[in-house]
Amino acid sequence: IALVSVLIISAIAIIIGVSISLLGMSELQMGFSENQSFKAFNYADACTEEALERLRINWANYSGSLSFDEGSCTINTVVSGGSATINLVGTVDNFTRKIQISVDSSLNVTAWEELTS
Repeated sequence: IALVSVLIISAIAIIIGVSISLLGMSELQMGFSENQSFKAFNYADACTEEALERLRINWANYSGSLSFDEGSCTINTVVSGGSATINLVGTVDNFTRKIQISVDSSLNVTAWEELTS
């Protein structure tokens, strides 16, 4: 009986230990994913300044990209009369964040939205 009890308690302890380890690994992966997604957002946001500067220099359509150490961003600006729409996509590994900004010809932001798809 004592040996059976030890085996049952050991099995329960192993199950608890494995469960805690798997939970910890899941938390680490979620933290990593959140960090990469945040970097992608920051890269998209960084491209905002580039897009606005390009519009300030030349009020015209523009498409381009910037590369960073760990990712990149793309810029697609469409000018329509006295307003422009700037679509920005930041990418880090498989993580992508998108921002859409509307500005007037004085470069005042009239709309700012993070896109979900």
